[in-house]
Amino acid sequence: DEVKFNQSEQSSLAKGNVKFQDSNWLLTSNELSVAKNEYGFTTSSINSKYQSLKSRAHGFADFMLKEPEAAHLKSATYSLCPIDNNDWFIRADSISLDLENNRGIANKATMKFLGIPIAYFPKYSWVLDGRGSGFLTPYFDLYTESSTKKRTFRSRIPYYFNLAPDRDLLLALSFMASRGILYEGKYRRLIAPSKNLVGGSFDFEAQYLFQDKLSDTNRWLIDTSLELDISEKTHLNVLYNEVSDVNYFIDITRGNTDIESLKSNIELTYNNPPLVEKNEDE
Repeated sequence: DEVKFNQSEQSSLAKGNVKFQDSNWLLTSNELSVAKNEYGFTTSSINSKYQSLKSRAHGFADFMLKEPEAAHLKSATYSLCPIDNNDWFIRADSISLDLENNRGIANKATMKFLGIPIAYFPKYSWVLDGRGSGFLTPYFDLYTESSTKKRTFRSRIPYYFNLAPDRDLLLALSFMASRGILYEGKYRRLIAPSKNLVGGSFDFEAQYLFQDKLSDTNRWLIDTSLELDISEKTHLNVLYNEVSDVNYFIDITRGNTDIESLKSNIELTYNNPPLVEKNEDE
C-alpha cells in the first residue's frame, strides 16, 4: 500500500498488504524492509507468512530476517503439509533455514499433530530438501479391537536415518492404547555392481510388541528379502517371512488381513534365450 525508497542508503520500506518474491522465497507481510549490503540484499519483515519455492515448506513468523542463502525466524512455525491442511507443524522460539548447507535448525521447538503437542526438542535439526535423517510425519488412528469391540487409538512416530546414498534405516515407536508399545525397524540397502555381481537389493523389517496387554504374550514379525542379479542371466531371490501367531496382522498391523499363509523361499533362475537363426537372405 505504501513504499518509501532511500537512495542514499540503498534501502526501501513497504507497509500494508506487502507481497515479496525472489528466487527462493514468497512472503506476505504487514511491513517489510529491504537493504543492500556487501552480501546482497537483506530483507526483514514483521508478521510474515512465508513459503519456500523449492521445498514448498511454509509457515508464519513474528519476525523474519532473510539473507540471499538463509532465513532467520522468531516465534515461528514450519510445515511441509499443504498450505490449507496443516496436519502437523513445528512451532519454535527461533528457526534458522540455511539454504546453502541444506539444513534447518529450530530452538525450543514443539512438534504438533492435529493441534496436539507430540514432542518437545530443546534443539531440532533437519534437511530442508531431499533425503536426510530426521522425524517423518507422525501418524494417529482410531480403531476397534476385534476381541473387545472397544474403540481406541494408535499413534506412531517414525525417525528416518539416511545412512548413505545406498542404504537407510527407519525406526518407529507405536503406541497402541489397548495393547502397549510396538517397536519397528526397517533397513534397506542397494547392492552395487562388482566384478562378480551385477547388483541387487537387501531389505530387513522387524516389529516387536513386548507383553501384549490383551494376550499377555510377546508379538513379533520378521520380513526379509534379498534380490541379486549374479550375472546378466542368473538371478537369486531369497524371501523369509515369519510372525509370532496367526492373528498378528488382524490384531497388530491391521493390514494384509486376507493373507492365509506366509511364504519363505530361495529361488535361483537362469535365463538363456536360444539364438535366433538367420535366414539365408539376411
